[in-house]
Amino acid sequence: MAYIRRKTKVMSVDEGNKLIDEFAPEVAKRLMIYYKRRTPSIMKFHSSWDWLMPVVQKINDLALKYGYVDDMEIFHLRVVGLTTKSLFEAIVQFLKWYNQNKNNE
Repeated sequence: MAYIRRKTKVMSVDEGNKLIDEFAPEVAKRLMIYYKRRTPSIMKFHSSWDWLMPVVQKINDLALKYGYVDDMEIFHLRVVGLTTKSLFEAIVQFLKWYNQNKNNE
């Protein structure tokens, strides 16, 4: 099993997939129409551009709506030189920040 190493905590790919699915459930719902259950272990946020790009769009929409400009600069800088893995990790880190700060809107 792959893991995302961060300063605070190690998060498994399944945990990252679950975190992203909680933020953007419409993505997995649309892409998993042939599956009976949506489980993190079969989600592809960690490996597919088709799964990741709608999440990036939702994050950008939030940035425009709520003015997360300064905070979003960090996110945008992290996605330079993209791979699905680096983008997945950047989204997970953004969602951790977002979940801690969304009540301040």
